[in-house]
Amino acid sequence: MNDTTLAFTDGNLTNQIAYNDDANGTYFSEVAPTLTGGVTYYVKVAPRNYNHKVIARLTAAVYTPPLPVLSLNSPVDVDAPAGTSKVFTFKPASSGTYSIFTGYYGGTSSGGTNDTQLYVYTDAALTNQIAYNDDTSGTTFSQVDPTLTGGVTYYVKIVGYNNGSVHARLTATVYNPISLQLGSGVITEAAANDGSFIATQKVTVINGTFASDMSSGVTVNRLPAGLGITVTRNSNTQITIAFTGKATNHANANDVTNASVTIAQAKITGANFAITSGNFTFDFLDPEPTLSLGSSVIQEAPANDGSITDTLSVFVTNGTFAADLSGGVIVNNLPAGLGITVTRNSNTQLTIAFTGKAANYGNANDVANATVTILQSKITGAIANMTTGTFLFDFRDSDPALTLGSLIIKEAAANDGSFAEKQVITLTNGTFAADLSGGVVVNNLPAGLGIVVTRDSGTQMTIAFTGKATSHSNANDVNNASVTVLKAKISGATKDVTSGLFTFDFADAAVPGTYEYVYDTRNRLQYVKVDGVIKFECKYDDNGNLIEIKK
Repeated sequence: MNDTTLAFTDGNLTNQIAYNDDANGTYFSEVAPTLTGGVTYYVKVAPRNYNHKVIARLTAAVYTPPLPVLSLNSPVDVDAPAGTSKVFTFKPASSGTYSIFTGYYGGTSSGGTNDTQLYVYTDAALTNQIAYNDDTSGTTFSQVDPTLTGGVTYYVKIVGYNNGSVHARLTATVYNPISLQLGSGVITEAAANDGSFIATQKVTVINGTFASDMSSGVTVNRLPAGLGITVTRNSNTQITIAFTGKATNHANANDVTNASVTIAQAKITGANFAITSGNFTFDFLDPEPTLSLGSSVIQEAPANDGSITDTLSVFVTNGTFAADLSGGVIVNNLPAGLGITVTRNSNTQLTIAFTGKAANYGNANDVANATVTILQSKITGAIANMTTGTFLFDFRDSDPALTLGSLIIKEAAANDGSFAEKQVITLTNGTFAADLSGGVVVNNLPAGLGIVVTRDSGTQMTIAFTGKATSHSNANDVNNASVTVLKAKISGATKDVTSGLFTFDFADAAVPGTYEYVYDTRNRLQYVKVDGVIKFECKYDDNGNLIEIKK
């Protein structure tokens, strides 16, 4: 082995630029000056001992400085201009999984965020990549967790994203992942269905410890608008998040399925950056279905026989009717004798028709508390059987009717056009008003006559005839007189009520002969005979009302 020295000088051999005696633990020499291109330099090689000669090889090569070393648990702050990168060697002492990551320059947030990328290679030429990461845990920093072999050198490259600059801290640690574990995968809206939440979310930290003060640093990502949070620290490893306020939009369509929790790095001992949990769901309830009725009164048919031609529509909101409603619709307190048929008009409307005839259908048999129940299985979204509000089955009483006390009102014996006889009117299916004045009319009342009405009771009145008929010979008989009472004077009436016909019978001078009065089986006057000859014949309708006196 030859003991040499090396010297670098300028052209005069007087200005020494670099010098070395022994290099790299040998007697050989090595210098690594920084030189300017195009300039001639002089290299002087000499023996360490001038009594010896030089027997050695002289080589010049471009100097490649050794790569910086990244050591376990020894962070390195890295600055690299845009368009460049930095490469470090990392040689783990033992085989295992390691975390290599970037973070704030200087180790505090004042260092600012930096968008980095990390690569790990097995060769110095950087051709065999074994790990890569761009962004981690919702940040623009990077982390790789490769499994490495002890005693082997690996190459770690850090670059700025999109050839940007690097201003970050690089750290290597034994892999010990810190993670967040959620207590619930679904947080369900409160039963009040108003956007509020009673359910809470528990968060447990794995391989870390929560800071003593967790009043800040906890974020619920994609928290529904209108909600806030309060955080309670239960222990070193668990917190509880309660949700305050009410979500502005809280229909089922507003569910949030990708909510998560992020806890700042400073709030978890041992964390290299902010930690984010997995996803959970905010589950909103649709408003419960409700039923409404198209009618509040179902009226008996005009036939007044207990049948009903009215139909009842039922509407559902916040739900839909099943395609098949058979067996799922019940009318509660349905009058005996009636049945129902159900027609599904649409997803949100059905119509109920009523069949048969009610056994009891007087006005006193009205049903004021009828309802409709639809089974839960027949309404999408229902959580129980659903019942409407009440409606009325309104039965008609028979229409009010007037019955005449006399079919013939005879002229007084004075034969002067006056009448002493009175007409008694009886009311059925109604009640006369207390004051009948102005409400009673005698139709076809002979000229010259007036009337006086006396209310005998709620169902009877008497009409007296005043004055004298102007024309009162037998030829002036009125065969089509009747009595009309205005509807306002009869409770239960829907229109004015008119009696059957009766006769004002004027007398001529007495006709000699024998009079015979013939009555039918219902004790109604049928004929008047004089000396065996029919002089008058009475005709009646099916209800017993006199409709004609034929001479």
